[in-house]
Amino acid sequence: MKEIRSLLADMQRGHVAALSWDTDLADTFALDSLAVVELQDRLEDAFAVRIPVESLGALRTPGDWLRAVSEAAAGTTATPAPPPAVPVAPTTGTLGRTPGTPWAQSATTLVDALTWHVERHPDLVSVRVLSPGDGHPYADLTYGSLYAAATTSATVMAEQGVEPGDRVAIMLPTGTDYFVLYMAVLLAGGAPVPVYPPARMSVLEEHLRRQARLLHSAGATLLVTVPEALLAARLLRARVPSLRAVLTPASSMAPDRGSATGRQATRLRASPDDVALVQYTSGSTGDPKGVVLTHAQLLANIRAMGEAARVDSSDVFVSWLPLYHDMGLIGAWQAASLYFGMLLVVMSPLTFLSRPARWLEAMTRYSGTLSAGPNFGYQTCIDRISDAELESLDLSSWRLAFTGSEPVQAATVERFARRFGPRGFRPEAMCPAYGLAEVGVGATFSPVGRRPRIERVRLAELEDSGEAVTGAGAGTATVALVSCGRALPGYRLRIADETGNSLPERHVGKVECRGPSVTTGYLSNEGASRQLWDHGWLDTGDTGYLADGELFLTGRRKDMIVRAGRNLHPEELEQVLGQLPGLGTDAVAAFGVNDRARGTEQLVVVAETPASDPLGQERLRTTMAERSVQVLGVAPDEIVLVPPCAIPRTASGKVRRGEARAAYLGGTLGRPPAPPALQLVRFAWSGLVPAAGILARAVARRCYAAWVWTVLVVIGAPLWLALLLPLSPSRRWRLVRGAGRVLQEAAGIPITMEGTFPDGAAAPIVVANHPSFLDGLVLLLALEEPAGFVSSDDFARQKLAGPFLRRLGAVFVHR
Repeated sequence: MKEIRSLLADMQRGHVAALSWDTDLADTFALDSLAVVELQDRLEDAFAVRIPVESLGALRTPGDWLRAVSEAAAGTTATPAPPPAVPVAPTTGTLGRTPGTPWAQSATTLVDALTWHVERHPDLVSVRVLSPGDGHPYADLTYGSLYAAATTSATVMAEQGVEPGDRVAIMLPTGTDYFVLYMAVLLAGGAPVPVYPPARMSVLEEHLRRQARLLHSAGATLLVTVPEALLAARLLRARVPSLRAVLTPASSMAPDRGSATGRQATRLRASPDDVALVQYTSGSTGDPKGVVLTHAQLLANIRAMGEAARVDSSDVFVSWLPLYHDMGLIGAWQAASLYFGMLLVVMSPLTFLSRPARWLEAMTRYSGTLSAGPNFGYQTCIDRISDAELESLDLSSWRLAFTGSEPVQAATVERFARRFGPRGFRPEAMCPAYGLAEVGVGATFSPVGRRPRIERVRLAELEDSGEAVTGAGAGTATVALVSCGRALPGYRLRIADETGNSLPERHVGKVECRGPSVTTGYLSNEGASRQLWDHGWLDTGDTGYLADGELFLTGRRKDMIVRAGRNLHPEELEQVLGQLPGLGTDAVAAFGVNDRARGTEQLVVVAETPASDPLGQERLRTTMAERSVQVLGVAPDEIVLVPPCAIPRTASGKVRRGEARAAYLGGTLGRPPAPPALQLVRFAWSGLVPAAGILARAVARRCYAAWVWTVLVVIGAPLWLALLLPLSPSRRWRLVRGAGRVLQEAAGIPITMEGTFPDGAAAPIVVANHPSFLDGLVLLLALEEPAGFVSSDDFARQKLAGPFLRRLGAVFVHR
């Protein structure tokens, strides 16, 4: 209990005094997977035990953890025994592949790629899924078994009404079922939509509520999920009108042979232009954006990455990356195994988080040549793989270690090479890369066989002029930036300023790209799709510079927070937390800060509150953490409570996240504000002239509006009465035109007219869609003779407008 209390106190996860042996840690203290792994590490170090990875999902209360520690201690010595040596198998790691084995180069779709392998080597293992047990158990999928199972599931989906083009959401953990169901969707003619699965079943309902917005945006017709989520997932149908059915992997393998409406989905042949993936980039925000990628776009990106990395079917890709993320789904599976025909050895992300050595042990056991991970993954290996575990590793086969998805830190790159160099890892294997969902997965790769290029850039020039200047003398502040390499074959990069003009090398600006896999836009989101483009270039939302054609990233223009490879957006969190009692919608700021120890970003939430008693503040932190889990799926790493008016704001009251982050890092956040009198003086002095101009313009606008309305009433009232007199149509028209000219002159509205109607032309008829009141005035002044015009019959029933328009000859129509 002491270790659990210590962890919760360090993480600021609520009122620890209320902790009991039966407290549900996930529900009460919002522990996510990272926090669970941290607790596992502390307990294993404190009691010299090894808690089985496969049991982590069931450990919910302190009592559960106590039993796990007791059971583990019963079979251990005072010091944990080092893991057994992992045999190296340089000739059998490919499981039957030889260098030069051809791959599906002629494929035009992912379905073509799979059938190509099925026709030539159906018994060749495509994917080996490692289980978390200590005996290294696994489950294999051959190309033949993958196709057979996917065909059966595709038939079930067709029986459930999945039509070509329908979106099917897949919310499953890493396992053979994921690969089968993804291919089944394609065989049924649908478009797969990967959805982030719940890390713990205790927060399943909250997780599904978060995903309801994403599923609604996708217009998903079918959801495939785990049995434990089946009941809750079915409740989503009330929030997602398009959702017709919910299946589990087991139910998807039982086709209704007696169905009269069933059809064989496998008769459909996918087209290169069919959608092969809808990848959501911000599903936790109020405006989820689904990147639409076709088979042709995915294969174009896959081929370009393969050419840049010089891959061969005899390569072995080892991955712990989640399959709902493009790096794991496209890079590890679709590229490595499905297209190039490599062996893919995959494990659950939780297996890696709980035992980082498992990743490198698999690289050793299967002579892995390729792998990938965010900076966070490599930093985790540095910090958490023990010397005893290190001794059993042989990483000499590792040819390329891709790192991307979040900012690559120079310190992590250098430390990883030093830490694992004695076990055969070569610095040249580290391959920083850059990509984004809008192009598939990859846009740049570092050159093969070269050490990562690291530049130390002077901060002063970088911040002041936006120029990346290297070299520094004593006392000069610098920042280490890692090159993400050059654009993939067939792709182009440029750096542009805010007006869309290209910038020269070593000048920081917007990172933009072009290439054969660039998406045409977001699903059912024309507004966001339009914002993607800048003069024909895809705007990535990142900032950086080019040096010798290589890309160096300097930051993100968006406020997105990258935590352990996940993209978190602060806007919705701020809005939800601002609704808590004692806070306000403009009293919360969320931002990310660099966590060098863990190689990722921390989520920091700052909230203004008048509460000063420790107990009240601790309760508020607990509530904020719980709400954060409901919105983003993770709890903040730190919650900072500050007095009112402590968060920097714009003149309009909008929170300045950048300044709040700087104040947090500088230790000035929350300091008592200056006396009100001094603040007033400073405000008055700095804003006297602008405030005077704003006030003058506001007064002028109000005075002008009052004048125009006065003139309109003075002229309009007698004009309305005059039109009721028995005058001819031409006289009524001239009367209105005269009143219009008086209004024009009094209001000071300049009107210039060019051209006239041809002589002898018939009387004009004016038909306008959604005209303004000013349009009518202009037409009156332009047409000397009466003109017929149409108007909505809504005006015919109005007491003032109806008689006025009738006397002018309006024709009322029902719209």
